[in-house]
Amino acid sequence: MKKLVSFAMLAAACAASAQVTTNVYSAYDASGLKLYNDTGSDITWSGPLQQTIFTSVIQFATYWGWYWEPLGHIQGDGLYPVPFVTDSNTFLNVATAGVYNFNLESSDGSYLFIDGNLTVSDGGLHGQQWAYGSTFLAAGHHTLEVKFYNDFGGPSGVDTWLPLGLEVSAVPEPAPLAALGLGALILIRRRRK
Repeated sequence: MKKLVSFAMLAAACAASAQVTTNVYSAYDASGLKLYNDTGSDITWSGPLQQTIFTSVIQFATYWGWYWEPLGHIQGDGLYPVPFVTDSNTFLNVATAGVYNFNLESSDGSYLFIDGNLTVSDGGLHGQQWAYGSTFLAAGHHTLEVKFYNDFGGPSGVDTWLPLGLEVSAVPEPAPLAALGLGALILIRRRRK
């Protein structure tokens, strides 16, 4: 039980300190049925969650040299990642209100949302390309979400760089905080015995 509690506390602490959470989903089922839809202003999907990645930035293209393969590659060819969809979420801390310019670089499609509003659109099947957008942000915390998919072939990845004056901030979600609190409570009770 002690190892389980320690692991739960470690997992909760890691999740709470992570600044960007990226969920990776399957883009196709085993029969070849497509499980996502690029609407031209958003990506929707019904594929199962395959993994969750915790990072401090959204720069999967740069880090992996434009061959990001979170679900592996198609057998017999290391240049073609298994098709996938990602959903990256974080919080922005804005010190000074103003208009901020955002960018995305991706292959294939990607969309950047601030507080749920589409700010940068780079959808469709394409090679590496940049897209830009701007929005007014009041001082304080804002949500940032990047949706991305890769569907067969060539380079794969998505990057975004924050404008000057903005920083990613770790705003813990209630579930990791609850797990951390529960773990601490169990340890305190055990020490009292």
